[in-house]
Amino acid sequence: KERKPDVVLMDLKMPKMNGVEATRTIRREHPNTQVLVLTSYHGNALVKDAMKAGAIGYVMKDVSKEELAKAICEARAGRTVLSPEAATDLLAEAPTPSSPLGADLTDREREVLVLLAKGRRNSEIAKELNRSPYTVRHHVSEIIAKLGAANRAEAAAIAVQHKLVE
Repeated sequence: KERKPDVVLMDLKMPKMNGVEATRTIRREHPNTQVLVLTSYHGNALVKDAMKAGAIGYVMKDVSKEELAKAICEARAGRTVLSPEAATDLLAEAPTPSSPLGADLTDREREVLVLLAKGRRNSEIAKELNRSPYTVRHHVSEIIAKLGAANRAEAAAIAVQHKLVE
């Protein structure tokens, strides 16, 4: 609390409080602090719970120090970081709709999705597309709902996996 860090590296398995609950608490009490999960554990529920709790990313402990440094910088900039294992876990939870995934996205939602998948924040998307941040936030919410995602990171992962974006 005293140091007010930009980024917290969070393990999930801890003795007194698990990392998901700690992430939730940090994000609630310090919304400007990003939480980057750094753990040995992954699985559909773990990754999804951590991201729902407000983690900006999920990285495995076997990552190189260069990749970890890059992940910390990305998290500090507000961009989502997912290890391949975490992205796979999130995608395993994606629904399988009867029509092609993303078929119901509007042209504007597709434009927003491309920028979302590039890690842009809502304010950056709004500026680039000459739209209000409120409008972009609405588009992001619609994209998340239409893709059956839990959050913007999962929506981006689904979009890449299903080739909705390059």
